[in-house]
Amino acid sequence: MGNTFGLNGFSIGSSRQVSSSKWWTGVTLVGHEFRTRERKWDHTKMKTIRKHRTFVLIISGVVTFVSACAEAPTATVDAARARVEAVAAEGQVYAPQEYAAAREAVGRLDAELQAQADRFALTRSYDRVAQLSAEVETAADTVDAAIEAEKERLQTETRGFVTDAEAALDKARPDIAELDDEDVVGLRAGVDDVESALAAVESNLQAGEYADAHQGARSALSAARDIGSSLAAMAAAEEGVDEDAATRAVRGGFDLPRRAYATGQPLEPGPYRVRLTDESAPVVDQEPPMTTRWLQFLHEEDGSIAGRALATVVPDSEIEEVAVDWVPRNQVRVDELLGGDYVRVWLNRSGSSYLVHMPTSAP
Repeated sequence: MGNTFGLNGFSIGSSRQVSSSKWWTGVTLVGHEFRTRERKWDHTKMKTIRKHRTFVLIISGVVTFVSACAEAPTATVDAARARVEAVAAEGQVYAPQEYAAAREAVGRLDAELQAQADRFALTRSYDRVAQLSAEVETAADTVDAAIEAEKERLQTETRGFVTDAEAALDKARPDIAELDDEDVVGLRAGVDDVESALAAVESNLQAGEYADAHQGARSALSAARDIGSSLAAMAAAEEGVDEDAATRAVRGGFDLPRRAYATGQPLEPGPYRVRLTDESAPVVDQEPPMTTRWLQFLHEEDGSIAGRALATVVPDSEIEEVAVDWVPRNQVRVDELLGGDYVRVWLNRSGSSYLVHMPTSAP
């Protein structure tokens, strides 16, 4: 009984030991499985996180790339446009051709910007925009330079007009003083008008209004010359001399002694009047502006245009290097050169001489 109990007790005890061992083993297995599953879950979670991060990085990179590709060089474009706007006011007055070219450059820039805006973002390229912006800046610089050059020309010519007008008045005043009052009322009023015009010219120069000053000085000079012509006509009438003979040269009238060719156009012998235009030939290389001017030859009878020729401009300060005898002052002179092979028409106006050499044989 005792052995059995003992055996049974042992057996029971063994069973309990075995059951306890199985229980612990089960717990251990469950814990291991749990940890294994936990590791698998952590691994899966990490892979998901990595994929998510990779996706986010890719999307961020694409967004950054698209943003970079789609962004126009706004600051550069705005600066170029501002440069043209800065020269607009004076450019339209003093350099209209150069300013028009600058506006065309802005138009090309705007067209390229629109062309890129119409494209898909990833295919946009603003390299051409940067190049056109630089061209706009260069065009604006050209306008600036042309403005300064034209201002300098206008100031120089205006000073010349003023000098010539004052000289004409200085010459006219003694002659006016010798005439009877009833004969010179209109002339004295004319002198006063010219003096007032010259004062306005000086004010415009001081204010930087060079175009207005130039126009006013030209008009003042023309009025001063008219006073001189009137005095010459009055003197000629007293001396019994034909008025046309006294004033013709001053007005640009001359007799062409033989057939000559003006820019290939034949001019027959006879009376003509030469007129100075504002046109000049295009500037070549480093040649200074306004070294040539076009002259028109008019039939003296009816004022119709008979032809035109390009004249070389020589300032009075340099004319001594060309002239061998007397220099015409504010009048026209005609000479035959090289035994009649050429006819030279020499017009002097406002401190400059305009020389045309016309061949007498067909070109």
